[in-house]
Amino acid sequence: MTARARRWQHWHTASAFGLLLAATSLGAFAACDPQPTAWVGTYVSGLSTWNEFDASGRRVVREAGRLHGTELSTRWRCFDWDVVAALSQLTGSRSYDGETSTGVPAVSTSNVRQRYGSVQASFRINDLWHLGGRLASTRIWRDIASTSDAAGYPERFDLTMISFGAQAQTVTGPGNLALSAWLGKPAMSRMTLNLPGRDQATLALGSALQVEMAAAWRARITSTWHWQADVRYRRTDIGQSEDAVIRRGGVPVGLAKQPRTSILDVPISLGVACEF
Repeated sequence: MTARARRWQHWHTASAFGLLLAATSLGAFAACDPQPTAWVGTYVSGLSTWNEFDASGRRVVREAGRLHGTELSTRWRCFDWDVVAALSQLTGSRSYDGETSTGVPAVSTSNVRQRYGSVQASFRINDLWHLGGRLASTRIWRDIASTSDAAGYPERFDLTMISFGAQAQTVTGPGNLALSAWLGKPAMSRMTLNLPGRDQATLALGSALQVEMAAAWRARITSTWHWQADVRYRRTDIGQSEDAVIRRGGVPVGLAKQPRTSILDVPISLGVACEF
């Protein structure tokens, strides 16, 4: 199957899932008066690593650092349905330890901005378990600083993931503890590359798999307010891209590919929520 056919198939899968999720959620909400809506604001800080590997499996790039920012989410409950929409933006920098295209070692810094948005719907199976699906979009801006031996360049990654998962909730002490696990595949994945002196190029990334595990604890402050803390482990493995033609002034001058990439984020969040 060609890359174009795979992307078309992925978009059809995403559209079908989105329509099913929307239709099911709207049907549930049309049949009842939703329970109190909660707005949640959190501060997020966490470890972020980025690794790239060549065709032999040798690591050619390693980045590590911390990203910080905020997340705003809202939640609706109706009957046995729980729908959550979230939006976050994180920024920071990572140390860069890699090599140039000619194999020369390079040590630099990568400035990162990451925007994440998701819609998640889960259904209560019993008092302990929820099963659900999630549609999430991640956009990552990565700007590698120049060194004495090589010019840096900016690039952007766009990932749309469809995930399915399970969550277990239980009362513990004065609050509630929730543990969840999610497994996702891409509906769309691409990279936009801006090499110095070259035209902008778009690369279709390889197949991807995302695994996320999370733990969240929340405790009530008043009848309206509560605070919550959570930690997530999210790993995204992306296969090597296909070759893309690099042009200068519209004239082909070479080829480029994105190596197999592994992204690991471990964000820790602390925030407050208001129910009304």
